[in-house]
Amino acid sequence: MPPRTRRAIAAAGLLTALLLAAASLAPAAIAAPLTPTSPTVYMSQLLAGDGGSTLRQLTQGRSGGYDSWGGVTVSSVGGPSAYEYNAIGYRVADGYLYGIVRTGSYQDQLVQIGSGGALTLLGPVSGLPATTGADAYLSGAFGEGAYADTLFVKNNRDTGALYAIDVVARKVTRSVPVSAPGAKLFDFAWDAGYLWGGETNAGVKSIIRLDVDTGAVTRIGAGSVFPAADRGDYGAAWRYGNGNLGFLNNDTGMITQVQLTDPA
Repeated sequence: MPPRTRRAIAAAGLLTALLLAAASLAPAAIAAPLTPTSPTVYMSQLLAGDGGSTLRQLTQGRSGGYDSWGGVTVSSVGGPSAYEYNAIGYRVADGYLYGIVRTGSYQDQLVQIGSGGALTLLGPVSGLPATTGADAYLSGAFGEGAYADTLFVKNNRDTGALYAIDVVARKVTRSVPVSAPGAKLFDFAWDAGYLWGGETNAGVKSIIRLDVDTGAVTRIGAGSVFPAADRGDYGAAWRYGNGNLGFLNNDTGMITQVQLTDPA
């Protein structure tokens, strides 16, 4: 696998899954939408030597059919942007990725990523608290159904809230405190009405289920599921076309595919 993954999102299901100066924020898209032709996962990745994120594309192999436990082909979509962005999610309604970027005095702005990885800086999100220090909004995913146009984001601390963002209005519509013990997540994916992520905390590996309505955290012991070599954080999470969840470990680059038999 390529160097360290910072953030990821799947165009879920079989795809149910420029640069602007900070002073000239643009509410409208400039790049064309993303138009993948096969099951695709998108990640924001900071490649060696780059100061900004590069959009990476993971395409599932077809040799064994969509339901196979196969590998993926990794490629870049365009070059590095001027910013390091995270918490990206794919909005089915318009075909764009949306995420959060921290830059200069304009911290925690909403970005839109389109064809060729072209990035448009949309501006601050009303009601989204600014992050400081090593804190950042790293986890991001759109929901489905009533939440299909809602981008959920969370910081990388084990405390704090889950924020629901209307990306068109650029405002937080709801914040939900995350229950104790909080989840230290570096990405999550939507499935069956919940957000799911992988966690390594003090050497203990878990799969986290996060309830978007109550903020309740459920930890599922995953020491026998994730490879023993996985030491770092799970910086990418997505849902495969076969309904399984995928988690990518930052340190090893290993992808683990997990089947949920009873999400509730």
